[in-house]
Amino acid sequence: MSFANTDSIVDDDLNNMLRGLSKDNSDNAHTGDTAETDLASVTLAANSMGTTGGIHVLAWGTTTGTAGTKTIRGYFGGTAVGVGLIVAQADADEWIYEFWIYNTSTSAQIGTTRAMKAAGSGGASEVFGNYSATFTIDTTASVIVKMTGELGNGGDTVTQKGFNILVIEPT
Repeated sequence: MSFANTDSIVDDDLNNMLRGLSKDNSDNAHTGDTAETDLASVTLAANSMGTTGGIHVLAWGTTTGTAGTKTIRGYFGGTAVGVGLIVAQADADEWIYEFWIYNTSTSAQIGTTRAMKAAGSGGASEVFGNYSATFTIDTTASVIVKMTGELGNGGDTVTQKGFNILVIEPT
């Protein structure tokens, strides 16, 4: 589900700094092969982030099967954001992956990622990393924002249950 550019979830004296770009709370599953496969993909329109704006991406889901590892990754403009969330072979778990990307100019960004899995059949809950990085994506052009799933064994499944993107307007 897309939102109009004028929609806002925060309406105050800061002139609607936060607005929804995309919300997909449907199940998007990957099973049957070991290829890295898109679970969700959204095109961020050119200039949506302005010179100093940003995005916040939140995705969550589950894994099932015990035959191989499951890797979940986020991407901004074709570049992997942070490290992949890896759920071990014996785990059937719930996971959350979120990242923030902010323009420092229209062709340079800073970002951070946080990925976690809940305690499931494979043991305790874990944070898989807080990761910071810089990027050189031209946001005056359209940018693809996506999540992927990759399986160590095609008999396992990774399911994304939600994928939401918020745009933080430049100040």
